Amino acid sequence: MLNKQQIRQEMRKKILETDPAFFAKYSPSVITKLQNIDCVNKARTIGCYLSLEKEVNTRDFLLSCYERKVKTSVPAFNSALNKYLWAEYDPMKSTILGPFKIPQPDCIREIDPKDIDIFIVPGIAFDFAGNRLGHGGGFFDRLLKGIREEKNKKKEIFIIGLTFNFQLVRKIPVEEQDIKMDFIVTEKEVIICS
Repeated sequence: MLNKQQIRQEMRKKILETDPAFFAKYSPSVITKLQNIDCVNKARTIGCYLSLEKEVNTRDFLLSCYERKVKTSVPAFNSALNKYLWAEYDPMKSTILGPFKIPQPDCIREIDPKDIDIFIVPGIAFDFAGNRLGHGGGFFDRLLKGIREEKNKKKEIFIIGLTFNFQLVRKIPVEEQDIKMDFIVTEKEVIICS
């Protein structure tokens, strides 16, 4: 079995070699499948990433949430606290590039993660058991810290990974701090992991 770094290197190469048009073409299929998941439709507050070029594009999804009056939040780096947190997101307001050139709200208004019903996260790779491999900085692991305990108290919290079929792998090595997905959504399928 490959270790995390080997999987990361292999997947980064595949992503880099994939034409940007692929991501634009198949992102809507992923988002349509996401929107057909019952718990997503029932959510009152959703935490979701603002996508980069070679990730599932989440901007239309976030706009649709806004139009349906669903409260949304996105990861944002608070330099005063020197950490990422969940910040209220309004697609009608401007964004800036935070650290690592990741878009985030220009004005950060923190949202308590305990108020979020659904967390939607990207990843370099996922396996069918719901394990996620990120870029290696541990940002989403820290953002989702404590969610596992909340899930034990409040079953209606779900964590959903968005990806493309070519980013699914047989097995990702797991560490204690890693958070499992409840669903993984690709352009071809919805994988139920919990």
